[in-house]
Amino acid sequence: MNKLAMAIQKRREVKKQMAHVIEAIRVAAEEAKQFQEKIDLSLAEMVTVLKKKFDQQFHQLIQLPKMSKKTLLCSSSPI
Repeated sequence: MNKLAMAIQKRREVKKQMAHVIEAIRVAAEEAKQFQEKIDLSLAEMVTVLKKKFDQQFHQLIQLPKMSKKTLLCSSSPI
């Protein structure tokens, strides 16, 4: 086989290998996208839980009996 034929064959092999690399990158990108979607969903769930807790605490706070300003100012526990 002459040098030109060998070079053509080598280029064809490289082309096949590059096709495999490109496909692997595409699959990895899709997996990364799915992972990011799971993270986004998890974050949204955590924000919802945090908001519910905040709303419950706020609701409890506004339900406290009326206290004098002096009592609130002297209180050492955070509300």
